[in-house]
Amino acid sequence: MAAVAVTALAATAWLRLRPAPMPDPPAVGSLAPLLKLTPVDSAPVGPLGAPGKVTWLTFWSVRSDPTALASLEAVWGRLKDRPRFAMFAGAVEADGAGLVRSAKSAAGATVPTYLADPATRRAFGVARPPLHVLLDETGRVAEVATDSSPATLERLRRRAEALLEAIEPLGKERLASAVTSACRWGSGCTASAGPGGASGSGRRTSGRSSPCRSASA
Repeated sequence: MAAVAVTALAATAWLRLRPAPMPDPPAVGSLAPLLKLTPVDSAPVGPLGAPGKVTWLTFWSVRSDPTALASLEAVWGRLKDRPRFAMFAGAVEADGAGLVRSAKSAAGATVPTYLADPATRRAFGVARPPLHVLLDETGRVAEVATDSSPATLERLRRRAEALLEAIEPLGKERLASAVTSACRWGSGCTASAGPGGASGSGRRTSGRSSPCRSASA
């Protein structure tokens, strides 16, 4: 009887002390958890974020995939100049600063690189890296991916670009392209007014320059 009681107590203690199961990654459409990462070359920092930006978070393992930064660098190189884009690459080895620095140097990578502590990994449900989480400008999850295949990274890059296109102001080249397209489809653009305010087609205009002409000037 005593042996049964000891066994029951041991089982109860094990159930209480065993680690809680890792939660799932945040669902698409949900607000992202608080992000806390440690730069590999300095002291721990507070919560990170990129309000108003499209943000790509990657949790990766420098021990199991030391070449991951090379793939991320290719994406970073294409998007880093977009003013409303941010990327954070967080290694899951919280004690691996030296390994991360070596991997970054070997890859010639410039992508912002950090260490993710256990609390952050749990908050994002990083059971087994890699994990990619793409956030829109409001901080909501737009995409989640659990592999770093070329096809997956390309899909995420295209999704990031689509999100950026929706929030970035039109630059001169994009504005010219948009106006030219509108004129091609007959959405109200006319040639600038000639003498007497008549257009080249014989129709009267307001005398203002055509947006078709001004956009491409």
